Amino acid sequence: MNNNKIEQLTNFLDGINQSEWNRVKQNVDILFSSKAAKVEFDDSELLQANLKQEFRID
Repeated sequence: MNNNKIEQLTNFLDGINQSEWNRVKQNVDILFSSKAAKVEFDDSELLQANLKQEFRID
């Protein structure tokens, strides 16, 4: 996030009440969730390497 985005965000949030925030947050979460649902796992080799490192397996 850059300074411009932070400024825009804080300007938007200035004066927002909790009910409005909850509605905004809910809609943003829905959009992100729908995008994330389309992501597919595609790197089993990297996962295997990471898990071996995590569990200290050679």
